[in-house]
Parts: sequence; structure tokens; C-alpha cells
Amino acid sequence: GLFSVYRQWASEVVILQKFLSAPSGVITNNPNEADLFVVPYLGKADCAESGNAGQDPCWGKCKCATAIKHLFGELRHYNWQTRGRHLFLATGDTKDLPVEIQGGGD
Repeated sequence: GLFSVYRQWASEVVILQKFLSAPSGVITNNPNEADLFVVPYLGKADCAESGNAGQDPCWGKCKCATAIKHLFGELRHYNWQTRGRHLFLATGDTKDLPVEIQGGGD
């Protein structure tokens, strides 16, 4: 079909599915055993769908994202020491992601 930037956002779902289908013993529920925390937040999809119910997606730092506003309250193991071990699934340019998950420096 025709090219669409929406395809790259759909890849967030595919990547999450790959993580969730990992072989036995790879995924743990014990945060002390975890090397990486995969956060099932689909960053760019939130930006695209939150802008006027998907009819007018927001761009540029994605100020209209809705799920991100509640995300960090749900991440029990996210703190200053573990923040570098949290993987947020977000496609697209960093500058166009919600500022909360852009990373950045200390």
C-alpha cells in the first residue's frame, strides 16, 4: 500500500508483542532480577490518538498525549536510580515525543 507515517507508530505494538512473547525465563516479575523494565506505553500512538480523537494528531513535543499524564504514577519501580533501565516504546523523532519520556541528561 501507500506509505504512511502511521505505520511506524504501529510498530510500537509489534515490538511490544515481541517482548511479551519472550521464551520462558526471560521475563520476571521480580524487580530485583530485572535488567530492563519494558514500559508498555505506546508513545507515538498516544500522540496520534489523543489529538481530537485521532482526527487532529498533535506534533512537536506531543502536548496532547493523555496516557502519559497518569503513566509515572503506575510505574512502581521507576525512580532516579532505575530510570535508565526503563525502556519506553516510542517511535519517531525524540523531539516529537512527550517530553516526559524524551530521556535527556541528568
